[in-house]
Amino acid sequence: MKELDLINKSEDGEFIGFYEMLLLPKDEIPVNRVADLLDLVELGSTPEIKVYALCLLVSWGNESAFDRLAKECSSGEGLLELDKSSHRLRGYSTVYEKVLEAFICYWINQVEVSEILGDGARKKIFQPLSDIIEKSNRNPFELKKLYSHILDYNWLEFAPLVKKHLEEVLSDDSGNQWKVVDAINFLDQYDVEFVSMALLKKQKSRKDFQLDRCLENASRTRRVMRHLDLKWRSFYKKF
Repeated sequence: MKELDLINKSEDGEFIGFYEMLLLPKDEIPVNRVADLLDLVELGSTPEIKVYALCLLVSWGNESAFDRLAKECSSGEGLLELDKSSHRLRGYSTVYEKVLEAFICYWINQVEVSEILGDGARKKIFQPLSDIIEKSNRNPFELKKLYSHILDYNWLEFAPLVKKHLEEVLSDDSGNQWKVVDAINFLDQYDVEFVSMALLKKQKSRKDFQLDRCLENASRTRRVMRHLDLKWRSFYKKF
């Protein structure tokens, strides 16, 4: 089987792409392909192919692949530094975005089996995801998938790390203003006051990033959610 087929095709041979392969439920994972992917991690034709294979193995629950990828996130060496695949518009390396998605999919596959496994996986991925956030302080890649996941599943243990990330990128003069915007859009859901103070320390405001309207929308969303929550509580009290 060709390298790209191993990475992009489902068990029945349909081309579904790398990111859909990451999301395969346990009963659709082509387990007979694991040995080939392990070989690909070592012998793949390019660093990018090797990273794709490693990420797939992690998302499918392979523990040896998990340990290797977590170690590489911590050290910043090995395959992750060799993969130079770039964002089609911004031109930066997308390797850590792939890795981020792989760890999130690892948790998804575990929690779909049982809540206990999901809790264990959530604790297990905390450190490698923390390492990825820390690397994003200095490198141009997106954390949007993580922000979305935190909002969906209320993973508040990551909020302090994102706060530190915002402070770091506000001090960064490299021009990656979109990172500031992404972090503020996320943190405004949790701690508006912190964001305001962080901006003030740098003599900035949301208007500098065209975010003043976003804050109004976030506040409106919180008010609506609070209203709906009270409404449903009142409804359930009747039963």
